[in-house]
Amino acid sequence: MKNYFNFFNLPKCFNIDMDLLDETYYNFQKKIHPDNFIQKSKIDQETSIKLSTYLNKAYSTLRDPFLRSIYLCKLNGIDLNTQLNPNFPNDFLEQQIKWRETLNIIKNKKDKVELKILSKKIRKISKKEMRIIENFIDKNKYNFAILNIHKLMFLKKFNIEINNAFILIES
Repeated sequence: MKNYFNFFNLPKCFNIDMDLLDETYYNFQKKIHPDNFIQKSKIDQETSIKLSTYLNKAYSTLRDPFLRSIYLCKLNGIDLNTQLNPNFPNDFLEQQIKWRETLNIIKNKKDKVELKILSKKIRKISKKEMRIIENFIDKNKYNFAILNIHKLMFLKKFNIEINNAFILIES
C-alpha cells in the first residue's frame, strides 16, 4: 500500500493540513466502512475491513504529531525499533533521576499541589521537545530528531506515572 501521506494525498512533511486530513478521512470512511459491505461478497467484506483498518491506522498516525514524527523518520530510513538504546546526554539522564526522586517524594507526601507543578513542568518540556523534533524533521535531520523522539517517549511515560500518582493520591 501507499505510505500514509500518499494515501491521504498529503505532502510528506511534518506540518500537514489537518482539515484536509480530517475531510479525506471522513470521505474515505463513508466509502469503505465495513457496514457498507454487509450484503457484499466475503472478499469485498474482507477488503473493506483491511482498508478500514489501514485507514484508521494511517489517520491516527498522521493526526498525532508524535506518531507522525516517528513515521516520517521511518519513511526516511530511521527506524525507532532499531534505535532502542539512545545515547542520552548525561544532563538528561541526571534530570530523569531527579524527576523520579521528586515524584517518589511527592507520592509519599501525597502532595497534590507539588504533583500538579511537576505535571505542568513535564508537559512544558514535552511541548519544547516536540518543537525541536518538528524543527529537525523540517530540515530533514532525521538522525537528530530520533534522540529527541526518545526523550519525548520518556517524558510521555513519565507523565503516565504522574497521572497514576494523581490516582494514587486521590484514593
